[in-house]
Amino acid sequence: MINLNKIAITCLVLSYVFFTSCEKSEDTKILNTEVISKDITSNLTLNNNVNGVDYIIQGCIELKASAILTIEAGTTIAFTQNSCLEVHEFAAIKAIGTETNPITFTGEQQTKGFWDGISFYNTNNQENVLSHCIIEYARNAKIKYSK
Repeated sequence: MINLNKIAITCLVLSYVFFTSCEKSEDTKILNTEVISKDITSNLTLNNNVNGVDYIIQGCIELKASAILTIEAGTTIAFTQNSCLEVHEFAAIKAIGTETNPITFTGEQQTKGFWDGISFYNTNNQENVLSHCIIEYARNAKIKYSK
C-alpha cells in the first residue's frame, strides 16, 4: 500500500532542495559582479566572468597617468545613473570584441540617457581602440573627444 504522507513529504523536501539551490546560483552570479568606483591609475584588465553583467561602474571613473584599461571580448559593463568613463592624457582604453562576442557598455537601467558615456580628454595614445562594442543607454550616443 502506498503511503501518501511519505510521498508528499518527499516531494516537499525535493522541491525545497531544488528551489534553494537555484537561489544560491543566482546569488553567486551577483557576487561575481565587481564594482569599480575608484579612478584607474595602473594597467587593468576586465575579464568576461559571468553571464550577464561582469562589472558595474559607480561614478565618473577616470583613466589617468599611462594606465591602459583592457577589456576582453564578451565583457558587459553596466553604469549606474550619471556614471561615466573618462580617458585622460597618456591613458588608453583597449576594448576589442568580436562580431559574435561584442563588448557591451550599458546602463543599469534600460533608459535612454541613464549614464553619461565615454569621453577622451587630450589623449592621443595609439592604444585607444573600441572595436565590436555596443554602447547603449548613454546620455550621448557618441564618444566625445576634447583637446
